[in-house]
Amino acid sequence: MKRYLLTQMRNEWKGNFWLCLELIIVSVAVWVLTLMMCAPMTGLFEPCGFEYDNVYVADLKRVSEESPEFAMPSDTSAQGRLRAAGNEIRLLMQRIGDYDWVEAVGVGNNALPYNYNYSGNNFYALGSRGDTLHFNGNMRIVTPGMAEVLRYQSLTGQTPAQMRALLGKGEILLAAVPDEDSSYPAPGELRGLMLRNDAGSGEWKVGSVINVVRRTDYEPAYSGTFIIPIDPDNDRNMYYYASNIAIRVKPGNGGKIMEELRSNPEFSRQGNTLVRNFRSLEEVRRLCQWSVDIQLRQCGAGILCLFVIVFLGLLGTFWFRVQQRVGEIAIRKVAGATEGDIFRRMISESLFLVAVATLVAWPVCWALLHFDVVVVSRGNAWLPVWCALAVLVMLVVAVLGGIYFPARRAMKIEPAVALKSE
Repeated sequence: MKRYLLTQMRNEWKGNFWLCLELIIVSVAVWVLTLMMCAPMTGLFEPCGFEYDNVYVADLKRVSEESPEFAMPSDTSAQGRLRAAGNEIRLLMQRIGDYDWVEAVGVGNNALPYNYNYSGNNFYALGSRGDTLHFNGNMRIVTPGMAEVLRYQSLTGQTPAQMRALLGKGEILLAAVPDEDSSYPAPGELRGLMLRNDAGSGEWKVGSVINVVRRTDYEPAYSGTFIIPIDPDNDRNMYYYASNIAIRVKPGNGGKIMEELRSNPEFSRQGNTLVRNFRSLEEVRRLCQWSVDIQLRQCGAGILCLFVIVFLGLLGTFWFRVQQRVGEIAIRKVAGATEGDIFRRMISESLFLVAVATLVAWPVCWALLHFDVVVVSRGNAWLPVWCALAVLVMLVVAVLGGIYFPARRAMKIEPAVALKSE
């Protein structure tokens, strides 16, 4: 049967050639479009590196010295002003943390997710194998309490409380994303490394290795993260790096922080330090990703429409192909072939064409990736494969549907009726 099938396909090579070419073009075109539309969704399948529920955030501002509300410190020297500002921030954190419905409080600079700020930096370390390890990433400067507020996700087994203690000792939290041409040791081997930055102005010990703290839920982890601690006793660092405050409340107590803001004017002020623009991190998340959410829905609808249109087109092509062969089906029935034999022959022929088209289309897709005609980020390495498999499944289902239903109908036609026009 296989020999006769190949002989028949060779005899009908012109029709099969154009049909196979159509399948190749459809496979590549649908793969490219699907890959482009799926790219914004891939970050949803990666860990965010933090928890945003029950967290409230705000901006820290200073009363201008020209304002009549400015309270002049007793020590008006530069050092005295820094000391006064640092004390205000520390007292503010302590006062808010004393509420029984507050779990943790932290301040920092570029510390909060769901914004597109990027403070890039490079660090180097000497690995245990004697090679120089290079790390690049987004630098987030925080007080130790931020580890418990955002609950960073450790890959080396440390709890948020333990990570807070490590930050308190001056150690950093590292999330490493390998370069394209290199790979890093296991997280356990990275812990304890001494890192130096490009400028050679600092040296830090890695206290824990964590998941990348991504900027949004959708953005892939294309770059690493450095959680750099602020010494709460350092007035200068507290003054210059405390631009945001984050508060984690106990579950079910989110309304209390807003109630305190309305009923207690002093809640949002400590001396010349003001707390402004209080909102939940969940609300920040929604506003930050609003346009991406819309794009995601549009891409999902586009992918669905694309697959339906292509599916119906292929279904119609093979449906018409089977209808043109009603006479051939009748002759095979007269020759003693069963319905199962005819089904298997027609399905085998069509799936063989799909297989040939796929063997040609996939190298073409690989070439488009290799020569950067279609660009995929490092974090989306498996996306082209999944898109190719989805296209293949769609082709197979369309071919089977385009053969089964018209062939079943053709089987019911009496041979004499089917061949009366021959």
